[in-house]
Amino acid sequence: MDLFKKPNFGPPPPGYVPGIGRGIVPIFTRSDIGDAASPNSNINPTKGTRGHEHDRGDYSDTLFDKWSGFDDKPFVQETYDEEDKEADRAYKYVDDYMDTRRKRQRETTAKEILSTHKRKVPAEIFADLKPDLATISNEEWLNLPEAKSHMKTKKKKDHHIPISDRVIQESYQESQISSGVVTTLNEAKGLVISSQIKKVNTESIVPSVDPKGYITQMESMKPFSVDEVEDLKKIRTIVKSLITTNPHQPHGWLSASRIEEKDGNIAAARKLLREGCEKCPDSEDLWIESARLENNENAKKILAKAAAFLPKSVKIWLTASENETNNENKIRVLKKGLELNPDSVRLWKEIVSLCDENQAKVYLRRASQCIPHNLELWLAFAKIESYKNARAILNEARKKMPYEPLIWINAAKLEEAEGNIGNIQTLIDRGIKTLSKSGVEINRKTWLQEAINAEQSGSFLTAKAIIKSTMNVGLSEDQRIFAWIEDIDMIFKENCFTSVRCLIDEALKYCPREKKLWKIAIKLEKQLSDQERLWKLLNSGCKACSSSKKLWKDALSFAIVHYPAEFTNLAMEALKIHENSENLYRLIVSQEISRGRFSEAQDFLAIGMAKCEGWALWKEAIKLHIGLANNEKALEIINQAIEKFPSVPSFYIAGAKLLKDTNKDLSFVLLQKGQELIPNNGKLWIEASKIEEEKGNDMRARYFLEKGRKLSKDASVWVFSVNFENKKGNSKAASFLLSQGLQEFLKDGKLWSLAIEMANIKERKAKILQALESCGDSPYLLLAIAKTFLSDQKYEKSRIWFEKALKEGSWLGDIWIFYYSMELKLEQKMNSENILERSDNCEILKGELWRTTKKIMPLNAKNSEIIKASAIR
Repeated sequence: MDLFKKPNFGPPPPGYVPGIGRGIVPIFTRSDIGDAASPNSNINPTKGTRGHEHDRGDYSDTLFDKWSGFDDKPFVQETYDEEDKEADRAYKYVDDYMDTRRKRQRETTAKEILSTHKRKVPAEIFADLKPDLATISNEEWLNLPEAKSHMKTKKKKDHHIPISDRVIQESYQESQISSGVVTTLNEAKGLVISSQIKKVNTESIVPSVDPKGYITQMESMKPFSVDEVEDLKKIRTIVKSLITTNPHQPHGWLSASRIEEKDGNIAAARKLLREGCEKCPDSEDLWIESARLENNENAKKILAKAAAFLPKSVKIWLTASENETNNENKIRVLKKGLELNPDSVRLWKEIVSLCDENQAKVYLRRASQCIPHNLELWLAFAKIESYKNARAILNEARKKMPYEPLIWINAAKLEEAEGNIGNIQTLIDRGIKTLSKSGVEINRKTWLQEAINAEQSGSFLTAKAIIKSTMNVGLSEDQRIFAWIEDIDMIFKENCFTSVRCLIDEALKYCPREKKLWKIAIKLEKQLSDQERLWKLLNSGCKACSSSKKLWKDALSFAIVHYPAEFTNLAMEALKIHENSENLYRLIVSQEISRGRFSEAQDFLAIGMAKCEGWALWKEAIKLHIGLANNEKALEIINQAIEKFPSVPSFYIAGAKLLKDTNKDLSFVLLQKGQELIPNNGKLWIEASKIEEEKGNDMRARYFLEKGRKLSKDASVWVFSVNFENKKGNSKAASFLLSQGLQEFLKDGKLWSLAIEMANIKERKAKILQALESCGDSPYLLLAIAKTFLSDQKYEKSRIWFEKALKEGSWLGDIWIFYYSMELKLEQKMNSENILERSDNCEILKGELWRTTKKIMPLNAKNSEIIKASAIR
């Protein structure tokens, strides 16, 4: 059934009125019923028509029917059959269909109604989008387009301004367009235009107009483009409207005058400011701006008028003084201003700065009476007076301002300047006591800052007095040390070394056994390079904290360099207290060896080996005897050490090296014993491989290296294996081992240095970058990079990387050797001497070249001597 097809019911029956059956009241017009007075009217008004009485009946709820409403129920006698149901279904279908068509419109309207009641804030609007921001990368964030790129902007039309005749004529006079004589402006214009056309059509680089002359002329013109001119017109309109609607607002007049000034219309700007001053006489900015644009004479008149309107404006009096040409007139203006503003500090300071000393005293005396509670004027007054008068002035200021601590501090500075040292601490203590009684809070940080200010101004004793009096204020015993350490760091950053030392000394008096304070004090003195004070501190620290091995070691190390005569006595005192300290014994032994006293070193070693439980002194004893070519004694000590310390691989290696030249089999047996006890030590396998290599058995040597790589987690075995294959000419095997080693030991600097050395020129840069990401702080890697730049003859870069390598590992002797060799090759004498001097202050422990050279040098050879001997020329 087609629900939407209009049915054809035929013509209506006679007397049919549409809607009357549903209770609708019909409307009859005059054309329907005719004239009311005519008897021929063919339709008689019925009940319920307009203009006639109509009984509306009873409309209570009891008479309401869902089908027919409140009407007379014309279908009350009818039954609800299947046709009625079919009709209801059809109407319902139509209603549902129409409802779906208007659904979106209703929802939109509802949202608009709700939004008028409660508008969402941006955080609510973008709440569902915020979680996605976490997945955005930095590159995507930086590549987000600008908002302007998505905005519809109206393109401005290109404006073409024709060149004026004056510009063309002046340009032509300075140019070389033609060698002929031009008599008229039209001819000049034609030549200029024709030359420009030729310039466009050809690739000639000869300009039609002299650019320098043209630019010179343009400098005198207004620097406004067409857009700027249009903007100025708009701004003028806006500002004019502002002035017209609110003429008593000074900002509008100021804006208008500055627009005209920028446009070059100074006269118009002056006129606007004069009108503004008439409309807003209470604005000091308008008067000052008006005076600025006038010449000196007119400016004086304007400022005089301004002073009449605003006699309390300090700014106007200061500006009027600046416009005067000599000091007398300036003082005269300021005096007039002070008559009207006696409480202005700025005016008093300005007039004092223009006077001589005697006049300044008079004015400051008057200022202190007019403004008795201004500390700055009192202090300035006391500063230019004599000592006796200054004391009286400060006392008078203290009576006026009893709560001001700076008066007491300046009184102490005055006593220090006069040389009355005994009064300084008394004044500070008395001031703190008086202020505390008056209820003034004594803040330790504030007074500490005043001590810094005092030292920076040259009052060192006053600074020390302040620190002594206030360092404990507001601190409990538990807080003292941490607070003092923080204060020491803060004062040291301000470069106030007198105050730092005073605070350290006083803190050590309160806490003489605090190791932290002694360490900080020694560290600071090392930075300040005061040897005498540092030596005293070290001695005092060792006595106060005798249990601190670190302090004794620092004292002995310092004595070795600066006080060698005191070293032996200090060493004996240290050993009495720390008779079981291996580090102290080693330090003493190394000093005795460097002085060539080998028998004394042996004695100290014998005592230390008997008293200490560690094996480090045994190793030092073996080195000493080998260096003295006393191999039998060295082997005896090795055997004893192996019995006492069977798990230390160094003794097996040392014994194997000694026996290698005389008895390789016994040497190998000793290494095997070590390998059985310590299979995870790579150096034992390396030494075994060396012995087999010397015998000519390369396969056996590779076997031990392979076993060492499996059993030990030592990267040095991999390094030795790669070097072994390179030495034998097996570059492919070496590369394979290197790649395997880097997979297992990604952060080993030695392996990466080998990778850089073995890489070709194209791959070297990429290898360096990979290595820096993996182990950028390895001195072996940094040395390899420096050597790479050295081979490329990039000496400045090489020098930078040598310094980085020394910063990370000054204990690696090969860095010093290659660095010195480079400077020696470049004939940089100062740099090479500096390297040798620095090396003597370091403890060098490792390095292939270093160890090789050290073996042939005397035991007491300095680091610089070893570097010189091993330098690569």
